[in-house]
Amino acid sequence: MSKESWEPETEYIIQKFECQECNYTEEVPTHCGKPMRLKDDSLICWMGPDCESSDIPEHHGKPMKIIQ
Repeated sequence: MSKESWEPETEYIIQKFECQECNYTEEVPTHCGKPMRLKDDSLICWMGPDCESSDIPEHHGKPMKIIQ
């Protein structure tokens, strides 16, 4: 994704992830000194997806759910 197509207003600030099976929680990873944000089904750096992006973490083999 190029910087020109990045639309910060379409990303969501999230706080934590929670396991779907055991309620284990995990803080959202940081990049460039701030929490990463959710865009579509990926985490992106607040500076934009060209800086860093990653998948939503898994626990017990399932994607963790987002909690605010």
